[in-house]
Amino acid sequence: MKLAGKKALITGGNSGIGLATARLFVAEGAQVAITGRDQMTLDEAVAELGANARGYRADVTVAEERKQLFAALAKDFGRLDIVFANAGISGRTPTGSTEEAIFEKVIYMNLNGAFFAINSAAPLMNDNGSIIFNGSVHNYLGQPGVAAYAATKGGLRSMAG
Repeated sequence: MKLAGKKALITGGNSGIGLATARLFVAEGAQVAITGRDQMTLDEAVAELGANARGYRADVTVAEERKQLFAALAKDFGRLDIVFANAGISGRTPTGSTEEAIFEKVIYMNLNGAFFAINSAAPLMNDNGSIIFNGSVHNYLGQPGVAAYAATKGGLRSMAG
């Protein structure tokens, strides 16, 4: 069990890549905290993951929700060994027809949400802890209609470098 005794936070851990990662972390012995914006899918994920998982309803783009999340994590977990900044959204943002609000929503969720989640987690990180940003091939490969998503994945790569 590679992660025995480790404590991990996975933002957006209630579905998709985040949930798959949570399954793996639990199987490898970690205690896992997952976040999600939807209480129902969060509860379903925690039930599936079992006793070594806890769910926290939080939107990492909302400062007050982040503050509450990390206060709860400090109480429940103490310190963290791993933070996987995974919460994010895609969205159609084709050049020439994208509304600013849609573009800004993708940027804010994927880039600002990841940065401020890590920023808030820093005081809880153990020495030699791991911070993981969820990137994408869109950082390297262009695809029509996903300009904002690709930009955020490039930004995450730059922050991790």
